[in-house]
Amino acid sequence: MTTSVPLTPVQPTERIQIVDILRGFALFGILFVNMMVFSRPMQAIALPVDPSMPWYDHAALWLIHAGTCGG
Repeated sequence: MTTSVPLTPVQPTERIQIVDILRGFALFGILFVNMMVFSRPMQAIALPVDPSMPWYDHAALWLIHAGTCGG
């Protein structure tokens, strides 16, 4: 049976700064890519339509979306 070493935080002198910098850029990139999703209601992203369209065009787009995307 093996003994487990307790997990402790890494000391600041043992950290690799370039990895922390790259991790920060990666998190910023994820946030940047998802800004469109965060800034709109979910319906505007799933089914973007022009609000000035007549009701039957809205219904047709919804049917097309429901038939092709399953919901």
